[in-house]
Amino acid sequence: MAWRETLQNASFRGVPFELLSTTDSNKQSVVTHSIPYTNGGNVEGTGFDPQAFNFTAIFYGEYYESRLDNFENALRQSGDGELMHPIRGLLTVTVQDYQVKHLEDEVETARVDIVFIEQDIITELFAVPFPEQSVFDFTDVAELLLAVSQEQLAAELKPITQSPVFANKQRALRLDKFMIKMLQALRELVKNSISTVEKLVNAPYEFAAQMANLCDDLIDLRAFDTDIMSAKWHSLRGQFKKILRLPNDGQSLNTTQQRDNQRLQHHLDSVVLRAGFVSASQLFAADIAEPTLTPIEIEEICNTLRADTQSLIVSIRQFNSPLTQADMAVIDALKTAAYTAQKTGLVLLARKPPLIERIVENDTSLHLLAHDWYGDHTRAIELLRLNTKIHHPNFIASGEVLNAYAS
Repeated sequence: MAWRETLQNASFRGVPFELLSTTDSNKQSVVTHSIPYTNGGNVEGTGFDPQAFNFTAIFYGEYYESRLDNFENALRQSGDGELMHPIRGLLTVTVQDYQVKHLEDEVETARVDIVFIEQDIITELFAVPFPEQSVFDFTDVAELLLAVSQEQLAAELKPITQSPVFANKQRALRLDKFMIKMLQALRELVKNSISTVEKLVNAPYEFAAQMANLCDDLIDLRAFDTDIMSAKWHSLRGQFKKILRLPNDGQSLNTTQQRDNQRLQHHLDSVVLRAGFVSASQLFAADIAEPTLTPIEIEEICNTLRADTQSLIVSIRQFNSPLTQADMAVIDALKTAAYTAQKTGLVLLARKPPLIERIVENDTSLHLLAHDWYGDHTRAIELLRLNTKIHHPNFIASGEVLNAYAS
């Protein structure tokens, strides 16, 4: 099933070749600790060497020599090269050695045994990324971030709410007032009336859940089903950052109040980031169903999410010293989120040909240009989306440089 759907044509440095077999080899470096005059010993694994790929290519038929020469020229070039593995996909490899065989009973045929060494981490078998899976990954990251943020908020509030000291009771009342204001601000936006507990400061999990649900309601109001999805996403992110910001009560704050504010703000920033991932998952799901986002927009959204996670990590490290176990859990979740944003961006960008700049050779219109470049005049809409500077699609001047997909 996997081979029928995902098997790819083998090539090296852009030179295609037919493949008889491939063997992926893994060898671990070990250290043997032996004791003199004693049989046996301890063996310590120290990690696997770079992965090796043993290929057997075949060239046959009339004029096979020219195709074999082209392939050998690609093998002899120094430095790394791109190998299209039929199962594992695109890899960066170095040629370790190769052998060319001519057998007596195989007329006009040559077999080439090659050993490629991968220049990266070991690739998982059938690790072919699908855009739909990236949407699920974004949702999973959002829920993980909410869970660890809830735990951190509960850990921060517990010593304050359970303390019999009068000063701590005042701190709890102050934080409870801010938490209620945050919920009220969101409820007004989504026109939603929900029941709240008597004191939110005593129910951090309930507070976090209500915040997340209200954010989801606001995201649902901004359906990502138009041709301005990227602008709507950035607008929604800015709205969340503006609302989920602790208000300034106009008073000078002591050190304890400043730390209380910062800890609660860290949780609110986590809620904003979660909302960003949830809304981005909906945006990317809509784009997979009907592509409208340009590569630049996809890259910009993923980079924005990575920058937001990095900013929150830095803030947590600066204000919470020493770091608690709950802090470390949040930081780990943020790292996972940043990596997911990067990985998802690469998967989504790989759905389309590379974005390049092309020069218009003659005065033309956008529809004629699309027909000339792609043989499909309907792709004029695509060119218009990639080049927002175009004001008159029917008048494209010769020499103008436009963004376009390679194919």
